[in-house]
Amino acid sequence: MRDDDGTFFVSLAGNVPVADLSLAEAQETIKQALSKYIRDPQVDLEIKEYRSQIFFANGLFTRPGSYPIRGTTTILEGVSDAGGIAENGNLQGAYLVRKGEVVPIDFVSLFTRGAMSQNIPLADGDLIYVPSIQTARVYVLGRGFASDGGAGAHGQDHAGPGHRRRRRIQRDHRVQAGR
Repeated sequence: MRDDDGTFFVSLAGNVPVADLSLAEAQETIKQALSKYIRDPQVDLEIKEYRSQIFFANGLFTRPGSYPIRGTTTILEGVSDAGGIAENGNLQGAYLVRKGEVVPIDFVSLFTRGAMSQNIPLADGDLIYVPSIQTARVYVLGRGFASDGGAGAHGQDHAGPGHRRRRRIQRDHRVQAGR
């Protein structure tokens, strides 16, 4: 068992330093430590779990937090590790951030249509973020939404006369044709 100080306790040899060694190098180091006590020791190590690589599940997950990447943990496995997406999670607004860049993933297709092409492996430091459906906003861009030149009852006018208008529509409102 590897300790937090980068050593591996071996009967007879005690604590053997293995921090920052490859698997083969760690096996050889332990073999050399045991060779003081055993003639031609055989050492076989295997990695049970990688804990140095993690991803983050933030936003509306049942259990948001950081989780270890095990082998090739995919988006679906990562979401499952975090307990799944909470009831008010907004799949349309969900995104994956890798090394500071948003990775284009269609979460709706992945979760509702089973589009496995969207189920990519996670990498160290990845962030999966799922916002709340309650904070979702719809923006409609164009010219002259309301017949009176203003925004009307369904939104707020964000431009002056003769400019492109942007109307914010609240979640419970419906956009009607001709408005």
